[in-house]
Amino acid sequence: MNKILLGIVGIALIAAAGYFWYQERDEAPSASTSLHSPLPSQSPPMAAPKTHRDIQYNFSFTYPSDFHIEVEDPFSKYGNDYPLRVIRVIPPYTSYEDIEIIVHTGGITERDDEICTTTSGKIGKRQISATEIHCGDAGVSNMSYQVLLSRNTVLRISMITEGNRQNAIAIPENQIQSILDSFEL
Repeated sequence: MNKILLGIVGIALIAAAGYFWYQERDEAPSASTSLHSPLPSQSPPMAAPKTHRDIQYNFSFTYPSDFHIEVEDPFSKYGNDYPLRVIRVIPPYTSYEDIEIIVHTGGITERDDEICTTTSGKIGKRQISATEIHCGDAGVSNMSYQVLLSRNTVLRISMITEGNRQNAIAIPENQIQSILDSFEL
């Protein structure tokens, strides 16, 4: 009988010790959590920008990899009254701004009136000589740079804002500036 009683007390002691050990383990931080703080969430790396090269007119620029490019040659469809090439840089979301790069014939057009002003300036990190044209009228704003590509060919880079379209956002200024900074002739 003593052996049975001693066995029951031994089992009870082992059970009590196990219970207290289990309780302490849940309350105390484990060695792995106390020695190592959790890693901060990391955003995915930025994708490398894409480059658009126009071999015919000898210029290039980079743009964000989630944007896409539409190229049209309306001159071949419609004749002399249309640009030679129109390149649209389109964001992956609905925007009330457009970025257009247009190649056209003729000289640089200057305007100084109540709607538009023209000044000499430079664009991009390479400080390409350009004519800046600022126009704003009735909710439409237009900022353009005109660069002489050859004696009779002009590159016009335009940022056009057409008011606030519903559920549309602006292209971030740093992305526009990055595109302008990347131009090479």
